[in-house]
Amino acid sequence: MKELLNRILKIEHGFNHIIEAGQVVLQNEHLDHFQLAENFIESTQPYQVRMLGTYLLGELAVFNKKALGVLEKTVSKDENWRVQEMLAKAFDAYCKKNRI
Repeated sequence: MKELLNRILKIEHGFNHIIEAGQVVLQNEHLDHFQLAENFIESTQPYQVRMLGTYLLGELAVFNKKALGVLEKTVSKDENWRVQEMLAKAFDAYCKKNRI
């Protein structure tokens, strides 16, 4: 996990590297994805890590109402525009998967 986070911290522009990292995390069924995402969105984390947490929560929100709540109540208050862009992508994915 540390190597994955170090890799995304090196990239300052774009979203694809965050999405790719998120897919790697979600494929590891030994991880508690929700808890990991909550840890990632803490304000002390670099914005790239908060973006990753936001992506994870967006993917989990389809099956986990708590994840949707965290997006709405916590991530929506993040002051970084990149995190807000990832939040928009997360809600878009949620809506597409729920056919809203």
